[in-house]
Amino acid sequence: MVSSRGVRHDSMRARNLSVVLATIHRSGPATRAALAERTGLTKTTVSSLVADLLEAGVVAEGGVVRGGERGGPAWRSG
Repeated sequence: MVSSRGVRHDSMRARNLSVVLATIHRSGPATRAALAERTGLTKTTVSSLVADLLEAGVVAEGGVVRGGERGGPAWRSG
């Protein structure tokens, strides 16, 4: 039996994945730091979500960081 807490966590994670993916789609390539700022999620949460999206082949690492932005490589929808 799945606890209601587990269900809430899963639905929140799915919602956060959607938010991150929609932000990448709408705004274009972005660093994890920029995604965290745009979505209001923590950098740790964004990093975990981006790792899941990378593993699923939904986003790809762009490797280019625009001038002045902090953070790791840019991500784009795949």
